Amino acid sequence: MATYKRYLTHNFLKREYEENKRSCLDIAREVGCSGVTVHSYLKKFKIPRRSRLEAISKKIEEKQKLTKEEKMKRREKLIAKANKLIAEVRLLQDRMKYPLSATEKEQLRLRDHAKQKRLALEKLQRELELDNQRESGAWHVGDVNDQLYNIMEHTRDKS
Repeated sequence: MATYKRYLTHNFLKREYEENKRSCLDIAREVGCSGVTVHSYLKKFKIPRRSRLEAISKKIEEKQKLTKEEKMKRREKLIAKANKLIAEVRLLQDRMKYPLSATEKEQLRLRDHAKQKRLALEKLQRELELDNQRESGAWHVGDVNDQLYNIMEHTRDKS
């Protein structure tokens, strides 16, 4: 007798599929069989299947269940990343202002590196703005955006 048969009881499937809203595939992975097997047991026990819309809406709800704390942690990480990039760009700008016998090749490398950092800052700024639009009014990215704008304008002048 296959091991999964002892798990696929009416009570187990009713609890996991109907009450806990788990998918056939998820249940199958747990008990060690295929999703088709779980589906056939659902039919055997006359447990009604969910529509595709119900199944998809559950997944969407799970993705949208980010708590405020998780959102704030994500934003804090983005701001920390932005501040790190800002510091790196400023350091590169200082090195470009005072080339201590840097060759032309080194100057070009510094400019390219500053340009890459600026592009990363622009991408990060767009990400912060999208986050702010999703949660409008709850949090401001103005200070970071102002810093990013000033640095990007400054590096454009240099490159």
